[in-house]
Formats: sequence, C-alpha cells, structure tokens
Amino acid sequence: MPQPQHARQPRTSPSSAGRETASALEDAAWRLATGRAGAVVGTRAVLAADPRHVRAHALVGAARWLDGDLVGAVESLSLAARTAARVPRRRDRQLVEVVCAVAGGTADRAGLVAREHAADFPDDIVVCLLLGRAAEIEGDDRVWSTVEGLLRAAAPYVAASSSPRLVGAHAGLAALAAAGRGRPDAASLALAALELDPGSGTAMHALVHALESRGEADVAHGVAARWTAEHHPAPWLRDHLTTHGVVAAAG
Repeated sequence: MPQPQHARQPRTSPSSAGRETASALEDAAWRLATGRAGAVVGTRAVLAADPRHVRAHALVGAARWLDGDLVGAVESLSLAARTAARVPRRRDRQLVEVVCAVAGGTADRAGLVAREHAADFPDDIVVCLLLGRAAEIEGDDRVWSTVEGLLRAAAPYVAASSSPRLVGAHAGLAALAAAGRGRPDAASLALAALELDPGSGTAMHALVHALESRGEADVAHGVAARWTAEHHPAPWLRDHLTTHGVVAAAG
C-alpha cells in the first residue's frame, strides 16, 4: 500500500524574499515620514528572518525615539550601530548615524550626515522627518534650513518617480519645513499636501503650526481633532496634536 505523501510547503525564493523585505522597509519608512501608525509592524518579519538587519533596527529605533521610548530606542540603535560597523552598505550606515544623532540631541551632526546621505539616496526622505522633529524640539532654525535644502535637492528625483507615496510624503515634509521656518505659504502647502494624501500626519502637523502662526489656534485645534479621530496617526503625533489643542483651549 503506498504511503501518503506529505504536501510540501512552498518555499519563498531569495528574490521574492528580498522584494518582501524591501517592501516592508519602504512601508515602514513611509509611515514614519508621514506620521502614520504601524511603522514597526512590517519590520518584525524582517527582523525575525534577519535579527541583524541594520535598516530595520534603525527604523524601529527612529519610531521608538519619536514615541518617547528612549530605552527601546537605545536598544534598537545599539544593535543597529554594532551591526552597521560590519556592513558595507553606506545607505544603512548613514541612516543609523542620522537616527543616533537626532536621538542623542545632536541635530547639527545629523544634518551633516543627512546631506551626504541625500546626495546619493535622495529617495530616503525619512531623514527629513527625523531632522524636522529634532529642529522642532531644539527650536533650531538652522536645522529647518537643512531640511528645506534636502527636500529641494530631492524634488527632481521625486517628480520623476512613479511613486504616489513618495510624492505625497515629500509634499507633506516640504509643508512642515515651511511651517517650521514660519513661511507665509506654509498653510497652502499643507493643504495641497493633504489633497495628495489625506492621511498625511506630516501635512496636518504643518497645517496646525501654520494656522497657529496666523493666530488661528482654535481653528487649528478643531481641524486637528477631526482629522485625528478619522486617521489615527502615530502615537507621538497624536499626543503632539492633542497638546496643541490643550494649549489652544487654555489660551
């Protein structure tokens, strides 16, 4: 009597696995750059398959820093830094340096590395979000100026790309940089970015700052509250927008 054959499980080809990893990391970076929740979700499978994946650890460290989890950020960034020292991929090493610098409160250093990084990797605009957040925390207009320069340099690449996500993320970051520098066109840039991507937390963040700078804090609070209820942004951004609302109510 013939023995039953066990069904073989389909194997994922190396090229397929590579594409899945790249897609998961691209999604994580996009979520970070646009203030969306779930940035670390896709990296879990990447790290399960490769616990030493430098970029995955760097993105998780960035997400934890943004959320205020400094212990978790240090853990992820320490793993990333140790592995990056042995990895020849400059793209990954430089991202680790940028995240470590902003998390360590040295935004100037982060800006220097980011400029080098952007010269070869203009699509990696998640660094602009990290620098922008550092500029906001430190109140440093020079860092905002660096962010604007990086986004200007990336603009031709973004315009030539076929990625709506990249175009939307770039528009939201450009609006946030304009708001950070107090430019009068910040609100219009933010609204245009929200037309491209209604779920962009970066664009909403920019709009709130732009409206507040025009003395329209109550309007900003109302818009942000409705948007947050609908789109459920990353915890750090949700809390940040809520703080703006509390300040507006107290004022």
